[in-house]
Amino acid sequence: MQHLLQRFKNSFTIGEASVIAQMLCVMICESGRMLIYHRNSLIIRLTETKMVIYSSFTLVLGSLLIIIILWVLGIVDRCRSNPSSLVNAILFYLGLVLIIGGILYPLLNWLIQDNPFLWVFSFIGKTTHRQILVLMWLVMIIVSVLLYQPENRKDGLLGAIPKILRRKYFHLLAIAMFTPALMLDEMGFLVLSYCVSISAFILLELIKYSKVPPFSGAIDYYMRMFVDSRDSGVITLTHIYLLLGCAIPTFLCYMIDYMSSQVTHYDYSYHILSPYAGLLTVGVGDTMASYWGIKSGRTKVFGSPKSLEGTLGGAISTVVASAIVIVIIESPYTLILYLPKIIIASFATSFIEASTLQIDNLILPFLFLVILNF
Repeated sequence: MQHLLQRFKNSFTIGEASVIAQMLCVMICESGRMLIYHRNSLIIRLTETKMVIYSSFTLVLGSLLIIIILWVLGIVDRCRSNPSSLVNAILFYLGLVLIIGGILYPLLNWLIQDNPFLWVFSFIGKTTHRQILVLMWLVMIIVSVLLYQPENRKDGLLGAIPKILRRKYFHLLAIAMFTPALMLDEMGFLVLSYCVSISAFILLELIKYSKVPPFSGAIDYYMRMFVDSRDSGVITLTHIYLLLGCAIPTFLCYMIDYMSSQVTHYDYSYHILSPYAGLLTVGVGDTMASYWGIKSGRTKVFGSPKSLEGTLGGAISTVVASAIVIVIIESPYTLILYLPKIIIASFATSFIEASTLQIDNLILPFLFLVILNF
């Protein structure tokens, strides 16, 4: 944690660095346990769930391994010190290809006992739902990239929209992209998609930080449309935090389902809204708190720029969204049973969001998840 704070000044608060460090420790320990188990197993019974978990861990930790290796070899520092050097750029991309092709690809091939690329295509093609989701995501991503062009920043379509609301567009995009996958019972596909996206974001941030041509300048220029005072450090992490906030509750539920299917007498049932915790808090609550705060905010709370009106708007919106989800996937009768916990969880997360100036995308889903399952 101390290394994160010293190396990337103004990029992490103490709370954020602490959460990230703990998450990395858990993932590394769990990955080590799985590798030892896999290596010592005489008969390996690979299920789709286990292959998704192996692939997810390999993707996220593999992207971090790339950073570590390139850093230890001094390639990252060389690129930053001389961004215009073609030799440094070649070394960077060559190292990237060699690590992926020489370490991560063979490792994942051994873990899932199949060609990772062929397995992904067969995994997507296994159900019509997954194919439709991929097509829908591609359309949304293309539209978003075209909409958020730098030339629209001041005089174009986005000029009149406050930056905070421009940032919240991606929260709404997360709701539109990921909620259908959960409702279609494609949790495994969503977990894998989250990990692909997170690893891609990490590598894009590495390219931007290393100032490697020809992509680093374009990435940096594009992301400046959305940064605020909380992104004043050398690296930008809010987009990764957003994705992590949506992904972690879903991943935890997926792991619980996996453990229940593998371990005798292990039967832990989680709250029906648990996989949606990130989408409801970060996607709905945080976004609507910003909207109502800008539109009607008058009464400031906790000595911060955030308003009571925005906080209440975020909490009520979370309750309403939670109720809609339960009615769709269960019934109105189920909603009556769960409503008290939903109200408590929604208002608690909203007031925590109002009381902090840190990037709260990581904390709010955890809090909501814990209260729901208490």
